Formats: sequence, C-alpha cells, structure tokens
Amino acid sequence: MKEMLNHFKERHPNNCNISENNTVEINNVNINEDDRYLYLVPQGKFLFLLTVRLDTQKNMIYWSIQHIGSKSAAMQYIYEIHLGSLNNEKRKIVFTEQCFNDAIKADEVFNLAKCPMLSLDSLSTFIKNKKFSFQIYIKRLQPPNAKNKGNKNLTKDGQTSKNDNKPKFTPKPGPEKKYKNINQNN
Repeated sequence: MKEMLNHFKERHPNNCNISENNTVEINNVNINEDDRYLYLVPQGKFLFLLTVRLDTQKNMIYWSIQHIGSKSAAMQYIYEIHLGSLNNEKRKIVFTEQCFNDAIKADEVFNLAKCPMLSLDSLSTFIKNKKFSFQIYIKRLQPPNAKNKGNKNLTKDGQTSKNDNKPKFTPKPGPEKKYKNINQNN
C-alpha cells in the first residue's frame, strides 16, 4: 500500500491530496465525452480508491469508493457523496452506499448499479464553467453489538432476551362486532 501511495504522490499529486471530508473539484467537464477520474483517499492507516466515471453511452455519471484491502474490512465502511450545485447553493444531492474492496473492478460496481449514479442531464444542472464539485465522507460502521456492549440480556443476534424486566404487552380483546357484514346474504 505504501508503494501505491508513493506512486500517486509522485505521478499523480493532484489525485492523492484528497482526504476524507474534503471537496473534490472536477474541471473541464464535458458531458458529451466519456471520462474517468481516479483518486487515492488515505484515511488513517487505510487507503480507499475513489473512481468517478462519465459514460455517454448510458448517459450516466457513477461514483465508487473502494477499500484497498479485504472484503470483510470493506463491508465495515459506507461512504457518502454530497453533490452540491455550483449554480444554486441550496441544491444538493446526497448518496450513501456500501464500500466494496478493490478486488472487484469499479466498472463491475457501476454495471451492478451498486453505487451512486446520476443522469448526465441532471449532472449538467450542477456544472458551472465546466466544473462541478462534491464532498466525500467515509464512515466506519459500528459492529452490531458495539452499542449494547454492556447489556447482558442480549441474544446472539443482538436482540434483548425475554428477561429484560419490561412489562409484557398483552392485547385486550376488542369490542364485540355490532355491525353486520353487508356482503353476507341474510
């Protein structure tokens, strides 16, 4: 991983200064031409790949953030893309998606539609002077039992057991039927 980071720093310095919570600005955008942007996003001791693809054949833009590492580690992360309009500061779209690891190609993630995507026509309303920008947020999910660590009444699936000292709700019988069903022949 260190070699990859060094490669980006030496050969693609503008594409590795992206850190989590920073704004990514893409310049010279033409929605009538296919394009791809690749960024390395260090977060603590972990590295992520951000891929942005403009596909004129499908008339879509795609975003993907992939964890460089194991599938199980990637499943612990979600990411958000906050696309803000440069034409109207009140316009914003927020996408949230699960991270994949780098063993799967970004194009495969795009083809599966398991990523943020937007039509190029819609994207054009966010572009000003051939530029658009977005923010990325990478978040680690809490393990299912982390928030209830101190609760001894949890079952294996994280639910509270029957001995949780809460009164049980028992529904009372409702009122007797006073109305006749009008669909019956009597």
